[in-house]
Amino acid sequence: MTPSDQEPVLTTNMLSLKSYMDFPDALLKVYRDEFNIKEMFPWQVDCLTHRDHVVVREKQNLIYSAPTSAGKTLVSELLMLKNLIHEPSKKALIVMPYVSLINEKEAKLKKLLEPLNMKLQSIHSHKRMSNKVSLIPDF
Repeated sequence: MTPSDQEPVLTTNMLSLKSYMDFPDALLKVYRDEFNIKEMFPWQVDCLTHRDHVVVREKQNLIYSAPTSAGKTLVSELLMLKNLIHEPSKKALIVMPYVSLINEKEAKLKKLLEPLNMKLQSIHSHKRMSNKVSLIPDF
């Protein structure tokens, strides 16, 4: 098997996200320049465009399964960002099992949220919570 045979076949250009998810150019530029993501696998596109975009347009649930390192996180990031862009007053919650993963995801999401003028607050056992963050409403 040659190295080119081992490369995954990528098909759909990330720029198509601009048309069916209304992503700003600045966000796609971060994916392209910072994370070298220019294309998606066909199954990722199918998740986002399934049944005439029902997941994206009508905020339907999506259950998908793929092997480790297949790109599941990208799909969830894109759906989360779509919702944050169109409903900026809303918040997103990501639960991760390890502090190392939290730190890695925090760094990536900060870069993605910066062109959207959005902030990120991570909370875990090794980090003190800011006084400005209230997770439990006052009664």
